[in-house]
Amino acid sequence: NADLHIFKNFRLYAELSSSTVNGKNVIKASDKDNLGFIQVYADIKFSSIPMQLRLGRQELDFGSGRVLGKKDGPNNGAYYDGIHDMF
Repeated sequence: NADLHIFKNFRLYAELSSSTVNGKNVIKASDKDNLGFIQVYADIKFSSIPMQLRLGRQELDFGSGRVLGKKDGPNNGAYYDGIHDMF
């Protein structure tokens, strides 16, 4: 993972992952996850108003996670893309 802070108003965060199953004769799509981003987002803070804007892919978990939460497939995670504001 990498966490880059540029000035005090901008942040870029990225996290890579790659996983595969080893030792099986038949490898299904759920058994492998090629190199890709688990999380990658940018935080933008506004000095004029008390708000921070986050754009990108992030692992989110609300409450029990039934409606919106980190979803794990049989072997790999599923992710959401979107926009999230924080006051």
